[in-house]
Amino acid sequence: MDDNPSFCPGRLHPALISFFSLLIFVALFFARALDDTRFTSWELLTAADATRILTALTVGMLFVYLTLKVSLPERYPAAFLFLFSFSAAALFFSEPEAVVDASRYFTYAKNIELYGLGQFIREWGHDINVWTDMPFVPLLYGLLFRYAGESRLYIQCLTALLFSATVVLTYLTGRALWDRDTGFIGGLLLMGIPYLFSQVPLMLVDVPTMFFLALSVYTFISAIEKGGYMIPVSAFSIAATFYVKYSTWITLSVLPVIVLVYAFEITGPARRAALIRALQVFVMAAAGVYIFFAYKQDVMSRQMRLLVDYQGPGLRRWGESLFAIFMFQVHPVITAAAVFATYRAVRKRDFKFLIISWLVFLVLALRIRRVRYIMILFPMLSLMASYGLRQLANRMPVKYTALCITAFSLAVAFFGFHPYLLKDSSMNLAKAGAFLDSLPGDSVEVLTAGSPGSEVNPAVSVSVLDLYTKKRIIYRYHPAQQPVREVLLKSPLRFTWEYRNPKYYDENPKYDERSATPDKAGPVAIIYSDSDYIPAPGTAEKIKGLRSKVFNATDNRYEYQSLVAVYYR
Repeated sequence: MDDNPSFCPGRLHPALISFFSLLIFVALFFARALDDTRFTSWELLTAADATRILTALTVGMLFVYLTLKVSLPERYPAAFLFLFSFSAAALFFSEPEAVVDASRYFTYAKNIELYGLGQFIREWGHDINVWTDMPFVPLLYGLLFRYAGESRLYIQCLTALLFSATVVLTYLTGRALWDRDTGFIGGLLLMGIPYLFSQVPLMLVDVPTMFFLALSVYTFISAIEKGGYMIPVSAFSIAATFYVKYSTWITLSVLPVIVLVYAFEITGPARRAALIRALQVFVMAAAGVYIFFAYKQDVMSRQMRLLVDYQGPGLRRWGESLFAIFMFQVHPVITAAAVFATYRAVRKRDFKFLIISWLVFLVLALRIRRVRYIMILFPMLSLMASYGLRQLANRMPVKYTALCITAFSLAVAFFGFHPYLLKDSSMNLAKAGAFLDSLPGDSVEVLTAGSPGSEVNPAVSVSVLDLYTKKRIIYRYHPAQQPVREVLLKSPLRFTWEYRNPKYYDENPKYDERSATPDKAGPVAIIYSDSDYIPAPGTAEKIKGLRSKVFNATDNRYEYQSLVAVYYR
């Protein structure tokens, strides 16, 4: 394609695209009451936020326009996409662990750090309570803790690397199926989803899941086309994806779709060779999956029953509207371009389009309505949008549109969502951890106090505090008053009440020879959720005569608040 605009005289393109970018933001801002998503809802934004975002968006688009003719990104697309996306993701590292699920993944990782990989595998689902989680991502986190050090920054660098690698994989998949431009625009558009930037800093499994699924798709396509070493690489990535999250099992159905598409597209001896390569990948991946499944069949059977009896019905209760997800959390031009792409692909009978659209159709068919659970399909959605934009115009206006969408996403995420996440009450745990590290001594005794009727067991916040402090935590769990059984059985936070105190919080330091003897005169930290909390007599006696520093900032986003009081000599 040439660089001349196909639907408007050349210099009007940047002006029109910029104008509509600003208009889209204004329209979404005034319609923000329709956004029912929970974590990064547009409903939180105020007029002051809108002014700040509009200013940042205008500056961003001006910068994009001034650098539009720079050819460096197209000359080194993979390197540009990786460095750009990693730098953007790093802007959000100050975000706190606002999702209580992080407590589980920290606990798994710390088990590997202290006791080793062998103990982790043996006790997975037994001494280590695993809820409905799969082991592969906690294994990566744990190895990072064990060999690099127990630091949240290391986890954030890893998740940012996986996010950036997903952007590159999006480019490589588009290039393999069509051409470099389709892949490059797809990689840019993946950064046009502001919700993703709020997830990158968190110690969860969603960003790694998105990476491993994208890796499985690309390596499987490469294995079918090239064979050789890509066959075992593809098999490993599929087996790893299988043990990242239970929801990936159904998304791996895209692999047979890839086989069918290539069987239809290729003829003669090449078809037979491609089918043999696909079979080799499936056999090797199945062997890798079976080994762990056979070893942990009892554990996984229990988890699957919980998924069917609890998680499945719960998804229908905890849902968010698809309209809000695809209009507010995803840039609406991406959604519109993906819809148009479907129409064009059907008209052109482009069967390769089925590979990237399969997961989107699957989510719509299964009526999965929660942005956190469907973010794994965003790389494919971005490629759909890239395909659609490439049908509308040629390279230069499409490139400028994609870069404006990326600027829009970063402006909304950093100047809109990020300030509210920094005000989340979970930030109290981060500040308390930093303060504890400034105090003398090697250990801290932690106490928890729940509020009556709370859906969250405050004990899960101990692990999050542990993530923020280098001190050894001493914590003896005393079960708090649970919500009524009918409420608890349907609660999305039910896992917090099945908490088991990890043995490394026991007062006896024999669990680890590297541990210092607990300092009986060390500080005491109390985690509570009710701003009117009054220490019980036993606790009051323990902290009598000590100085205190309270971290009690509250937010209006969630009922449960993480408040911390530190008492020290």
